[in-house]
Amino acid sequence: MVFLEHNVDARIGRRQDRWWAAYGSGGTVYLPLVMADSGHRFASGTTNFTSVCRTMVNAELARPADADIEAWAERSGDTVRVWVRATNRTAAALSAAENSATVHALVWEEARVGTTGRYVRGAPWAMVEAPLATGESAGFALVTPTLVVHDWSKIHTTVVLDYRPGGSTGAYDMLQAAHALPPALSLAPAVLELRSDAASAGSETAVVALSGPPGVRWTATPGLDWVEVVPATGQLPASATVRLVRDRLPPGTSHTSVAFGASGEGLLLAAELAVSAERIDPPRAVRRRVERRDP
Repeated sequence: MVFLEHNVDARIGRRQDRWWAAYGSGGTVYLPLVMADSGHRFASGTTNFTSVCRTMVNAELARPADADIEAWAERSGDTVRVWVRATNRTAAALSAAENSATVHALVWEEARVGTTGRYVRGAPWAMVEAPLATGESAGFALVTPTLVVHDWSKIHTTVVLDYRPGGSTGAYDMLQAAHALPPALSLAPAVLELRSDAASAGSETAVVALSGPPGVRWTATPGLDWVEVVPATGQLPASATVRLVRDRLPPGTSHTSVAFGASGEGLLLAAELAVSAERIDPPRAVRRRVERRDP
């Protein structure tokens, strides 16, 4: 859980829209405007924030997440580029047209610029244009405008997915949020132990899951020819099958690695898969020569 501060006099992104959608209209409101989970709970004006915020946070933490988010971010000059992969876990399809579903990247500095120590510098967003059905995933690429930052080493990015449960009106609700990591190519598992046994099948292959910024292309290069990867190239995220080639695998235990490289979107990523293999040959039949002797 993280509290982020926006300057209401220097509007960026679509976050203030969420507060006003929850509040509605009429009457007078006073700063600060506070909300949790994109306006699922909100408050304004002078109040006991320790009590109010604790109540908001505890109530929201008790609710299950309705989306899965993977996010990566890196500095590019005086901007921040963000890649997001979001998976819908709600019972409803998410889309801009049906329920204003939106992905936000909140780029914030760990510095006391305003009232708190976490000040939002940029907030690019993207609508979920194509309907995202339950269980489906989609990738997004966002970039901030040029940012004014005191200390780039204290810049962080939090990604949010929200929508309007009521359709085109009413308050928004946050489905999930995640802190962005530096771009990387990840393998699961990163170590394989395979066996080629002529007497039994089923242990000569294994599936490796590849994850990283969506849209980036990857390629696999085995270190030795007794390992094959199918497919050997593709787009992230993906899965690949690692297979032993028995005829090329020496008897006994062998070791090698598979180098995975990924490029695109201005990124160059790498990861290595360690492979151990054991070839077990059937025992050779022993022939005995029996001499017959007459008594």
